[in-house]
Amino acid sequence: MEKQQELLEQAINAFQKTTGLVVLAHSQSALIIAHNQRKYNFTAKIKLNLTKAELALDLTPANKILVTHYVTPQMSEQMKALGMAFIDTAGNAYLNQENLFIYVKGCKPKQVLPQARIKRPFKAAGLRVIFAFLCNPGLENTPFRNIAKAANVALGSVEAVIQDLKQMGYLIERKNRKRQLYQKPALLERWITAYPEQLKPKLLINRYQSITPNWWQQAKLNTNTYWGGEIAAAMLTQYLKPMIA
Repeated sequence: MEKQQELLEQAINAFQKTTGLVVLAHSQSALIIAHNQRKYNFTAKIKLNLTKAELALDLTPANKILVTHYVTPQMSEQMKALGMAFIDTAGNAYLNQENLFIYVKGCKPKQVLPQARIKRPFKAAGLRVIFAFLCNPGLENTPFRNIAKAANVALGSVEAVIQDLKQMGYLIERKNRKRQLYQKPALLERWITAYPEQLKPKLLINRYQSITPNWWQQAKLNTNTYWGGEIAAAMLTQYLKPMIA
């Protein structure tokens, strides 16, 4: 909480310096900004570090403002396109309310925050285990060997991940020694944000290019194969023309 409050103070100071506007009041859940004798109220959401994956999850309403350490120029463009208001400690900001439009990007942070250490459940093997748990309710209460087989990981990885999940509060062990997954929505959200960087790159086998146009229209898939992406969209809509299969 102290780190969040410190980040909020730094972001507000930088915002006032780069925009000339005054923040009348603030807390870890609210901001009031003054402009042309009018007050603009925002609900604050503080994130110490922001990743691209989290932007896809954060459907921020118009009256919410994201407060973070640093928003890169690329991320600021993405957030502006999504209509996500933000301020950071470098002085970058985007606000778009009635009679109030602010967009500042390209300001560099004075100090770079050290990258937080990634815990085992959110590395590649841990993400496989969590995915298996979420897709197979009750799997967490089976022998480690069963979990390792379902997640396709080494047996030793299962015990380590389970111990970490217990410490983080995502897995509880009852008096009868039965394990139970806990806080599933929060665990799923963390899985989604970690997956693109930690696991997805390791799942890619290769990329291929066909010399036959529209070959996919005659392709026959076996029972374990499914179309995704643009091909799936084309089949569902009967309208789109896929460029990538």
